[in-house]
Amino acid sequence: MKKCVMLLATLGLLLCSTTSALAFGHRKAHCAPPSEAPCGYQYVTEYRTVTKTICTYEAVTNEVEFTEHFCVPVTTTENQTQTYYEAQQRVVPQTRTVYRCEYETRKAKVAVMRPVTKNVEYSYQVCVPKYNTVKRTSTYMVPVPKVVERSYLCTVYDTVPVKKTCQVCTYTPVTTCAPAYGCGPCGSRGVVSTCYVPSYKTVEYTAYQSVPRTVEKKYNVTVCEYKQESKEYNVTVCTYEYKTEKKTVPVTTCETDWVEKEFQVPVMKPHTENYNVTVCEMVSKTRTVPVTFTRYEMKTKNVKRPVTTYKPVYKTVEVKVPVTVCVPCAPVCP
Repeated sequence: MKKCVMLLATLGLLLCSTTSALAFGHRKAHCAPPSEAPCGYQYVTEYRTVTKTICTYEAVTNEVEFTEHFCVPVTTTENQTQTYYEAQQRVVPQTRTVYRCEYETRKAKVAVMRPVTKNVEYSYQVCVPKYNTVKRTSTYMVPVPKVVERSYLCTVYDTVPVKKTCQVCTYTPVTTCAPAYGCGPCGSRGVVSTCYVPSYKTVEYTAYQSVPRTVEKKYNVTVCEYKQESKEYNVTVCTYEYKTEKKTVPVTTCETDWVEKEFQVPVMKPHTENYNVTVCEMVSKTRTVPVTFTRYEMKTKNVKRPVTTYKPVYKTVEVKVPVTVCVPCAPVCP
């Protein structure tokens, strides 16, 4: 509600300001726009005092009577008839067929294997070994050692004397008198001091330097060479000859005889028997049960509630509005 009232107030203010601007912002009909102004006229902006009506809204709170509708719960208890099912058991006699295993004596022919032994003559091949002496020649290699002279190059270092010079420092003692009070060159209580003065001289000495040179040396090596030789030897060779021989061997074979025998055979035979089955049945019954119902009744009452409304308040104020007017001036056109 408050948002709607504020929206109406804003629209009223915009309408008032637009009306004032349209009332006081008109230009004279004979003046052209500034970009197209003829020579002899100029545009001047001046501020004029204009009476303007402003619309504001004032909040007014009044108590208004309303009719309220509300629901009142009403609880009642009624007796209802319910149908329910109760499980009851009863015994029902029934008949069933049962197969039982029983043994019967039956006769049947059975195949019996009977061994029979006979003498049978067989011919077979026999390998007879035969040995012969044969001469054969074999070739083999015989090692023959031989001494061979070989040479190799090696580097030998010779020690050669070389003369060189160097600077040697020697120290020479020098005696000096320290100054003292008294007579004589060193005084009666003079002190003698000795110091060593270094002197350098060039001395020649002999140094030894290793100079490499290549020398060829010889050495003997025993080399093994192989010589081919042949020799004859005797070898015993075994050969086989096939020979046919005969032999009588007892052979046992099995012959089939059919013999009648009695056997116990299992047989499934049907039998009828009686038995009792317990059956569960659902039996319907009725009963009276009190049931509580809750229903809602619609009622009305008059209440007063504070209601805030906004009424427009108009005020007249004076404001300054910029107005552009066209006034004549001295001609500046050629």
